[in-house]
Amino acid sequence: MSIARALLLAARRCSAANLPKLGAQQALVAALQSQQTAFPHQPVPVLWRQARGFAAPGGAGGGGDAEKPRQPKGDDEPAAERPLASKVADTEERQAASSAAAAEAGGEPAPLGSGGPSLGTQHPELQQYIQQLKQLKGSSTVLQQEVGDEPAWWQTLLRAMLGQWLQGWIGEFLRTRVEREFEVEEVLEGAKDAYYIVHKLLEEEDWETLRSMMSAKLFAAFQDTVAAYKADGLVWRTAISQDLQAGIRGLAFATKQQMETYDPEQAALAPDDAGALARPAGMWLVLTVQLLGEQRVTITRQEDGQVVAELRRAGVVGGVGDRRPVRWKFARGPLPASLPADRLDADWFLLSI
Repeated sequence: MSIARALLLAARRCSAANLPKLGAQQALVAALQSQQTAFPHQPVPVLWRQARGFAAPGGAGGGGDAEKPRQPKGDDEPAAERPLASKVADTEERQAASSAAAAEAGGEPAPLGSGGPSLGTQHPELQQYIQQLKQLKGSSTVLQQEVGDEPAWWQTLLRAMLGQWLQGWIGEFLRTRVEREFEVEEVLEGAKDAYYIVHKLLEEEDWETLRSMMSAKLFAAFQDTVAAYKADGLVWRTAISQDLQAGIRGLAFATKQQMETYDPEQAALAPDDAGALARPAGMWLVLTVQLLGEQRVTITRQEDGQVVAELRRAGVVGGVGDRRPVRWKFARGPLPASLPADRLDADWFLLSI
């Protein structure tokens, strides 16, 4: 089943036809950094550049507010001015291209890496961020945090050209080696739908539906983040624009052992002889999708709704829009023994953000 079909079914189950306000937890962004397993061609875990979340309602996307935590970090900007994963997408853009080129030469992308911090590991910058959040509850002033300028026009153009080339190569590779009827646009529309749907379900705390849409590790991180924000009496709201754009920016395959670090139940679906099959049969297909849309973020107190913090784009007077891209990893599998197949039956789910 395609991402779009799976998400539409999920949307019907949770009555998410209209999505006025969406939510996503940001401490999750930080918490997830210590919980994700990196791909071999990516030295750092794949996280969003803004808040991390998963998907959206209605085909081309909708907009809304949401509870969502984030964490600052970066090389070019002070830690207080940029969320934790703000530099990841730039790194991935360069490395994904080199990985794709290497894969093209070798005939197959590298499998999903198994390295990465353990589940209980806490990044020191996350601890610092959490302490800053706790101080916000009793604050009587609004903390304004700048997130940086948009890239120069030529940088945007160069990234777009590179992204289109990479997306085209991935689509052709999958049609040739994995799924003959693979449709790039169908996947991207489904990913945009997922972006809104997950935020909506987080706002409603519909954990039952969310669990069916994502890996066990990501689900636990979302739950922990929501609980942490509640404990501090804070609510993270993110209004998401309706002009959401999406593009495929990475391809990898995960083995049964690697999938066990994300979701043991998923890993149990692999055939016993998966290791003896010709790759990528018996593995999980993993796609990295980049999502770009303006987010307007505020943190309020639960008790009175007073705004205590907001993110604003540098260089925009009075503006709070953040248009940096975020990246999610979607997976499906295990892949059948005979490839390429005309159409894969396995459902897509959100692996990590």
